[in-house]
Amino acid sequence: GTDEHELVRETAAHLNERQGRETSAVGGHAGLSTVEKMIALRSAPIFSSLPPEGLAELGRASVEHEYVADEALCVQGESGNEVFILLAGEVNVLIGHGANAKVVAEEKAGGFIGEMAVLDPAPRSATVVAKAGGVRVLRLDGDAFRDALNTDVAIASGVIRTLAQRLRGKA
Repeated sequence: GTDEHELVRETAAHLNERQGRETSAVGGHAGLSTVEKMIALRSAPIFSSLPPEGLAELGRASVEHEYVADEALCVQGESGNEVFILLAGEVNVLIGHGANAKVVAEEKAGGFIGEMAVLDPAPRSATVVAKAGGVRVLRLDGDAFRDALNTDVAIASGVIRTLAQRLRGKA
C-alpha cells in the first residue's frame, strides 16, 4: 500500500542523509533494518529489477559487515558460501600470496564479489581486501543468492555479464 512506499521513501531519505554525514565508508552505526537492506540491495545494479518480495528475502538472508583498510573479506584458496554486495568503499582483488600478491581488479560500491565460489563450489579464486577508508558490505548467504539467480532472469543475466567481463579482464 501507500504506507509501504512512504516508509521506503523516508528510509531512503534517512540513508542519504546519514551517508552524507559519514567521513569514511565505515561509520559507527547500528545494523541495518530489512527495509534499509532492501534499499541498499536495490542500489546495486544487479538487483535493481528485483521486486520488493525478492529484495526482502535477500535482505533477511544478509548481514551488514564493515571491514577496515587492508582487512580481507575473503582469502584465495579458502572455501566460502557468501556473496559480498559493496555498499560503501572500495576493494582490491588480489591473486597470489604475500609479496607475490598482485592486484588484478578493483570493485566499488554497487558491485558484488564472491559469486564464483557460490556458483562453483571450489575454493575462492582471489583474495579481496578493503582499500583505504574501509568498506561496508552486505554478506549475502550463498543459497539465497542461488535462489535469486533461479527466480530472476535479470539477476542471472547480470551475473553472467559480470563474469564474462571479468574473464575478459574488463571489470
